[in-house]
Amino acid sequence: MQFHVMTKEFIHFGMVLAKHLPVKVVDAILIILSWFQYWNLPKYGIVRPPLGPLSLKAETGRSAVLDVGTVSKIKTGEIQVKKLIVAFKPGKYHVQIQLIELMLKGCQRDSEGEW
Repeated sequence: MQFHVMTKEFIHFGMVLAKHLPVKVVDAILIILSWFQYWNLPKYGIVRPPLGPLSLKAETGRSAVLDVGTVSKIKTGEIQVKKLIVAFKPGKYHVQIQLIELMLKGCQRDSEGEW
């Protein structure tokens, strides 16, 4: 799964700009701001979609993910981005979407897989 990571301030700024500029221009500005804020997210398994955050919302209804401290925990290793295996075949498996799994210090899964 691909998604944009933005701060609420970026989204608010984008909505104000969208009143005066084309959405594609606003998307480009938001992506540049996000790049400066979060730098290289694909390094941590977070991939941005080809559409900008406002275009994506308009076309698919999917919103950007609002960062409330998660990205910093991903960068420090407290949270790890894992791929979810969705189908098994003899000797093969198919990875389809990403999943963020909390790997908090001192926490272990119990026998049922719960934290």
